[in-house]
Amino acid sequence: MTAVPPNIDSMEPGPVLAAFLSSVDVFALGWDDRVAVLRAFDRMRSHYEAQRLRAVSGVVDAYVRLEGLDAHDAPDAASGELQAALALTRRSADVEVELAMALRERLPAVWEWLEQGRIDARRAKVIHTTTEHLDPDTARAVVDRLEGSVERLTTSQLAARLRRYCLDHHPGDAQDRYEHAVDQRRITIYPYPDGTAGINATNLPPDRACQPMDHIDTLAKEMRTDGETRTMDQLRADIALALLNGEHLTTSGRQSSGVIELRTDLETLAGLAHHAGEINGFGPVIADIARKIADDSHDAEWRWTITDTETDQPLVTGTTRRRPDVRRRLPSAQQRRAVQVRDLTCVFMGCRMPASDCDVDHTVAYEDGGPTTIENTAALCRYHHHRMKHRGGWRYRRLRTGAYEWRSPLGPAYINTEPERQVIVAPP
Repeated sequence: MTAVPPNIDSMEPGPVLAAFLSSVDVFALGWDDRVAVLRAFDRMRSHYEAQRLRAVSGVVDAYVRLEGLDAHDAPDAASGELQAALALTRRSADVEVELAMALRERLPAVWEWLEQGRIDARRAKVIHTTTEHLDPDTARAVVDRLEGSVERLTTSQLAARLRRYCLDHHPGDAQDRYEHAVDQRRITIYPYPDGTAGINATNLPPDRACQPMDHIDTLAKEMRTDGETRTMDQLRADIALALLNGEHLTTSGRQSSGVIELRTDLETLAGLAHHAGEINGFGPVIADIARKIADDSHDAEWRWTITDTETDQPLVTGTTRRRPDVRRRLPSAQQRRAVQVRDLTCVFMGCRMPASDCDVDHTVAYEDGGPTTIENTAALCRYHHHRMKHRGGWRYRRLRTGAYEWRSPLGPAYINTEPERQVIVAPP
């Protein structure tokens, strides 16, 4: 077998790593080494992407220095150069120029992360597009908060965290932009090339949009019986059309008006702060929306948790009142709520499925003697990572720090650190 350097995961992208990767035969490697080499290739790709974007900005700089050309016209002229030299569409060339100049002038830290192989071009684009409405100083301050965690975040996690940081940084500006966007709300229908149609509702208030989506999802789960052949996506689409057309749906009869699960802090609820809240499964929302959801749910069950001020670990959790849980399986309703409060989402790396929509899995299997306790259970999404654990050979355990360590059947271990925690309010 080909020998892989023992420090390959810590090797900085550059000529030495490139030389090794240019000669490696991945099929001659052990299974765990193949994953290490894949990570190394990914770092090198990011490194080269940073150099490529530097070259793009160099072309812009050449046009800036070109005698007789207004500097303001340089980006457009450089875009034309990229179209001709790289066979790009005008739109693609514009995007390349915009990203290159943004990383060079507004977000130098992001360029450094890309060059170091800590992030890839997709995440660099997410950081740029999520912060482009901010002035340069504010954008850099927001991006600096990602230091230490950016390499662990998927693009969706990164976008959600950045949106929350942006909302927290200038809550007044965020409120103004939200109100302006809601004023543009609309619904449109458009044709697809295959003859089907799409209905698109945009700029909706998130609290009013999430509730019917959860209602549709609940109905789809009720209709997913043994004899049902439609997928969940097909069921959701058919239910949405039926509801819009005023049709009657035959279900079990259990009433469900939709659930919004909100995370926010007590200072914001009391009006003493304006921190962003978060709707589980959707993402950050402005403080006024968080307070509105809480105010509209005064008759509902509220879930709460008290956390340690230094470690941010949950100490005590509970509800304002108890309700019978008809979906109770092995864990009690109280245990299920405690796991949902602790884990927030499925505990596999990068998965954002809300814990309230996940299975409560025994870390050590019940049939192997694993007890049904909060410490031995965790949230796993049913159709992906729960199945992957039982059928795909993956194993996981909860560390003393609260993070989850997953071990691949190929050998590597991965650590899923806990998400940033806030007090949890969940009105069903």
